[in-house]
Amino acid sequence: MLRARSSLLLLLILLPFLVKAQKKITSNLKVKDVAEFAVDVYNIIHKKKLTFESLVQGEIKFTQIKIYYLIVIKAKDESQTITNYEAIVLENVKRSSRILLSFRKVN
Repeated sequence: MLRARSSLLLLLILLPFLVKAQKKITSNLKVKDVAEFAVDVYNIIHKKKLTFESLVQGEIKFTQIKIYYLIVIKAKDESQTITNYEAIVLENVKRSSRILLSFRKVN
């Protein structure tokens, strides 16, 4: 667990230097799909039942073969409380795969 956190921290530190381009998003079907993916994966890992409500904001950072989605998601929990969550999703374009790197509640 510590190793994964160290790797994530290193990635977040180096990300600005690896980025070729970036774009801010507030509505986009692709980013919405990625946001729903983040909620689904979080639910599976943590055995929760969050329901995706909307995409609050997002930022896409492009590298040569990877896309990093830095998104804020509005989701509803089992008690119908709506909360914002920040997620980081990595998409490998070459492999057509996605990985949820981080998902946390935003105060």
